[in-house]
Amino acid sequence: MTAITLSTIKHDNVVFVGTGGVSEGNRERGFRPAFLDAETGRIEIARFANGNPAPMHLIEGLPRDWAMKFDPAGRIMAIKASVVSGFVREGLFFTREEAAAATAQSVKLEACEASPIHPRIKTQSNRRRLSSRRWSVSRDQSSSTRLAS
Repeated sequence: MTAITLSTIKHDNVVFVGTGGVSEGNRERGFRPAFLDAETGRIEIARFANGNPAPMHLIEGLPRDWAMKFDPAGRIMAIKASVVSGFVREGLFFTREEAAAATAQSVKLEACEASPIHPRIKTQSNRRRLSSRRWSVSRDQSSSTRLAS
């Protein structure tokens, strides 16, 4: 595995363009760009260097202990390879793939529920399956206290 850079994130955006795997494709469904360190389970909301929440994936506001490389001014240029970009929604972490799938399923469910042919299809089992994520934001994590920001 290699370190994650801004170029890596831009590549992921190209791969997931037009899906819920990018911020503009899922923001209105309550997803917030975030990162997960798969080694520790720590989740951090994407932030600008000044600490404010970012509307897209940025590495500049991530914890310095995740950094693998800095520029001469001290800005983070690369983060460790165990960090995964994704999204947080309702306290749960979704990888880009999971967010794309959840968004696509949500769009299909809305279309079915709006259809006069298929009135109110019951989808509790699908929703339950999507919500049983392995990673959740803990109340005692420093990043989770800022989720409401």
